[in-house]
Amino acid sequence: MASIAKNFGKFRQWTNERLGHAGRTETTVEFKQLERQTDARREAVERILAVSDKYASTLDAKKVTGAGINEELVPQIALGATLLDLGSLMGEKTTYGHDLIIVGEAQDKLGALQATYLTRLRAGFLADLEEYVQESQRYNELKRKLESRRLDYDAKLAKVQKSKKEKPELEEEVRAAQFKYEESMQDVENQMVYLSEFEQGHTSIQDLVAAQLEYYQQCADQLIALQANLGVPPAPGSTISSTSGSSRTRVGPRARRRPRLTQTDHHFALARGAALGVQLAARPGRTAPLATPANDPPLGVAAGPS
Repeated sequence: MASIAKNFGKFRQWTNERLGHAGRTETTVEFKQLERQTDARREAVERILAVSDKYASTLDAKKVTGAGINEELVPQIALGATLLDLGSLMGEKTTYGHDLIIVGEAQDKLGALQATYLTRLRAGFLADLEEYVQESQRYNELKRKLESRRLDYDAKLAKVQKSKKEKPELEEEVRAAQFKYEESMQDVENQMVYLSEFEQGHTSIQDLVAAQLEYYQQCADQLIALQANLGVPPAPGSTISSTSGSSRTRVGPRARRRPRLTQTDHHFALARGAALGVQLAARPGRTAPLATPANDPPLGVAAGPS
């Protein structure tokens, strides 16, 4: 019964305020200014997170169908598989077949780099945005609690003011309600200050730029090495290094070339496992750098003895 009476008192206070029949306790000018700043920042971060999620989804593995493929792959890896398939038909000793093979292998590696970049993006930049939004949700909950306690305090205060006799029990209820209201106001203010200082100590925006720079540089290195070997089939008796001595698995009706992973290529296998949704034993950390293919032999050039 006490809870029903309390809620009824708050509802009556709310109604009277809307009708202009009752006053309300107001927060300070400084509190309201901080509240406006916090709300504006929260809305901006939520927009950034929504757009960033869409950006990340464009990099993620997708259901690929057609051309004999029906699985979740990074689209670039799927493209590489189809190029390798045709290259195996043409033969690596022909110029066109050679180019198809090394371009297909390059697409496979570029897709693996993309998967690694996406992992780093999610562990750094996106994780910080999500944490901020979660803290903003807590701020909203505290605001709702503050408003509820404010209505309760004002309702009891109005009841005392309308009473023709002094009633100690009512005055005690007012003091208790006022204490809870001020306690909630302090909680909200503390959370607003925390959100306003959230970016301090967070380097996610720098991590984003560093991850992008490293990713695009590695992609450029792969493409530059690839371009230098286009139109240059291997000499008689030699083979394309990354497919030499390897067995080729099939994607769809024809064989898909799978490059033999050397020790220097191990990071591509890890990244590709992430792209295919395979749980790896070693997961990259939030700020772990992208693996670099700098030690790989250029595509289309036979690897020397290890």
